[in-house]
Amino acid sequence: MIRSLLLVIILFTTFNVVSQIPEGYYENAEGKTGYELKTALYNIIKDHTDIGYDALYDAYVKTDIKPDNTVWDMYSDVPGGTPSYVYYYNEEETCGEYSGEGDCFNREHSFPQSWFEEASPMKADLFHVYPTDGYVNNRRSSYPYGETTSPSWTSTNGSKVGTCTYPGYSETIFEPIDEYKGDLARSYFYMATRYENLIASWESNSETADDVLDGTSDHVFEDWQLNLLLKWNNDDPVSSKEIARNDSVYYLFQHNRNPFIDHPEYAELIWGEGAVYPEDTILFFEDFETTTEEEDISLTGWTNMAEQGTVTWYSETYNGNLYAQCSAYNTSEDSVVAWLVTPAIDLSDVSNQMFSFSIKGGYDNGATIEAFVLTNYTTGSAPWDAEKTKINFNVPDDASSGWGDWANSGEINLSTWADQKIYVAFKYTGSDGDDPKTTTWQIDSVKVYAEKVTTSIRKNRRLMLNIYPNPAKSEVYIIGDDIISGTIQIYNSLGTLLMSKKVESQQTKIDIGNFPKGLYIVKVTGQNNTSAIGKLIKE
Repeated sequence: MIRSLLLVIILFTTFNVVSQIPEGYYENAEGKTGYELKTALYNIIKDHTDIGYDALYDAYVKTDIKPDNTVWDMYSDVPGGTPSYVYYYNEEETCGEYSGEGDCFNREHSFPQSWFEEASPMKADLFHVYPTDGYVNNRRSSYPYGETTSPSWTSTNGSKVGTCTYPGYSETIFEPIDEYKGDLARSYFYMATRYENLIASWESNSETADDVLDGTSDHVFEDWQLNLLLKWNNDDPVSSKEIARNDSVYYLFQHNRNPFIDHPEYAELIWGEGAVYPEDTILFFEDFETTTEEEDISLTGWTNMAEQGTVTWYSETYNGNLYAQCSAYNTSEDSVVAWLVTPAIDLSDVSNQMFSFSIKGGYDNGATIEAFVLTNYTTGSAPWDAEKTKINFNVPDDASSGWGDWANSGEINLSTWADQKIYVAFKYTGSDGDDPKTTTWQIDSVKVYAEKVTTSIRKNRRLMLNIYPNPAKSEVYIIGDDIISGTIQIYNSLGTLLMSKKVESQQTKIDIGNFPKGLYIVKVTGQNNTSAIGKLIKE
């Protein structure tokens, strides 16, 4: 929310609630970052209690009720002001039919049901299903959340429908008021984490799902949406409303928590600037497209050598696709053993090292193809004399009487040889003598890949802010990726500035030992006009 710092403070302090996180709840997430942190959180919050769709109204009486006993509707509420209408928890006020705002309230899936095909437990997950005015809910439809400067419709509390003017998207969106943007962003981060095992398949469920989701289980969101959610998470810090709701959902109903309410910094640690996470990187790839048909394979660094007979591997083409092939057909040799060995492949400084290739066979008369990992090998020397380990892969079984189809070898784990230099060797064995074994074997798209630790670089977003430990007793660290030459300011619950400190590093230690127990607001400004606001609890 960024309309004023005082408004932030009011939202934080109105109900004087401090989150009751169970001791050790996030222990398995400590010290992690990037997608590793996200998966650790998934394992903490998965398998929650599904209360069922029909039970939501009863739950709302505990999770979404204002101090004046009215429904806490983020689509009609006016923080610090008087809304045009309010609802009470009774059957007469739930929808039903409606023709305009103020007629009734119902259950709003902030993460639209069509995106996950109305399946359970998502359909009744309290961390994204809120009570809202039925008419505004209908106007929101299944539009993504976004920002617009040219709304086609505006609700009584200022929520908008219109063409998105946030960079990266130009279709119709729904924009909630500033005071609840962070709430909804943290709901989306929860959904991306709680349903890490499912969400990659939701992208194609609807057009708007495709606009928001990128079809992965780690990054999850299209860049425009992720940047917007991170901005909202920073601009609108966690409020007392969210803290109380998080505790109610955990203790009374689902028995899991929204980690991004307890630790809003997790969003930046997973997806933000400076977040460290593994990315797939190709260590070796060869598709033989630089070879010429019917020539022996003689690529740079490769070894192509006959152990028995004179046959070696050669290039072949079909429908314009080049690949490596070996066959004893028409050789009249009693024994053919031919090796094809890759150049050296360095498996150091990466993890989860994997190997795969495409394979095809024809006219199966008993010839075999095998694969090995070679170590202590020198390019050009005899591969059969090297230290080697046979590796298993999927062999097509459709080449018995003609040409089979291209198949994938499957993913072959090479982590046994982590931090080593290896070679991958293919061995063909066949004959065309008195006991003909003239199967032809073909390979293509030889690939070795792994996960390499990299740093996310996302431009044009808000400053990352992490306050640790939080709650704190005496010393606290203010951590930000862009605070060099910046300023840290701390305000009390009345909006009084207590401390202003210039900093010259990304991590600054501040002594709060003399501060009374309570809630404080930390505001950080950094380079390039970046800023962030966060909460600090003094124990």
